[in-house]
Amino acid sequence: MMRCFIRFAILWACLPVLAASASGIFVSGDKQIQAGGELPFSISGLMTHEEVAVTLQRPDGSKLEFGALADEWGRIFDEVHSLHLKKAGLYKLFVKRDFVSESPFLHSFVVIPGDFSPYRSTVKMEKQTASADGEEKIFFEVALMDHFGNPLPKQSLEVISSRNEDFVEHAAQTNAYGVAKGSVISQDPGVAVLSVLVDGKPLFSKPEMVFHLADEGPAIGADGGLGRFLQAQLFDDKESEQIAYFTIDGLESRILAGSTQTFRVIAKDQDGEVVPNYFGTVR
Repeated sequence: MMRCFIRFAILWACLPVLAASASGIFVSGDKQIQAGGELPFSISGLMTHEEVAVTLQRPDGSKLEFGALADEWGRIFDEVHSLHLKKAGLYKLFVKRDFVSESPFLHSFVVIPGDFSPYRSTVKMEKQTASADGEEKIFFEVALMDHFGNPLPKQSLEVISSRNEDFVEHAAQTNAYGVAKGSVISQDPGVAVLSVLVDGKPLFSKPEMVFHLADEGPAIGADGGLGRFLQAQLFDDKESEQIAYFTIDGLESRILAGSTQTFRVIAKDQDGEVVPNYFGTVR
């Protein structure tokens, strides 16, 4: 009789230990990582060789599910691959045990944008032509992004024109959406290139602007279009009315700074035929 009582007491004493192991797990990992990085994490408080289900919830609501197996000490050391951590925002890592009906254990962390990408970032212009009267503005919008397309908020930048005569005004930093807006005005007719620098690195996108004479604007339409506009701005032979547009031939798309390049400017009519005997001045 005494022997049975002792066995019962031992069994009863073991029960609280099992209960503590079943409910006392702990999930740990970094609270913040950079986009494209990896997230090492650990789970402790499990039973020997216990298998759990792990779910990663991304900022857009999509999920990644995988299993993990504890070691002999009831621990799991694993990581979430960088392939799944490209989008900036709040991530949630859920750990679910098979025999526990309560809510899964949770570890939250934030993915912040990565380094500035000169190829992903863009410059968009409201228009590309304006009067060279010192008043009409060409508005632009710079969107700075990392290598994964995440916006870069509060990022300092510098916007410059290829001509010293142009006046560029813009926000010194991007807003919460990674966007900085600005404008350009000029009193000097001609073509200018807009460049954006971030920490001394230029954006791949470099749009062109055309400032035309104040008394003559571009007539975009069937009566000559942009070609007629460029004729009026770049050439002073007003008698060559048969010229519809100009083409540039023999100029490489990439040239070495400081080198000399030879190319041809060809005047053509509405049918694409070369217009001979043009004696106007190219400005």
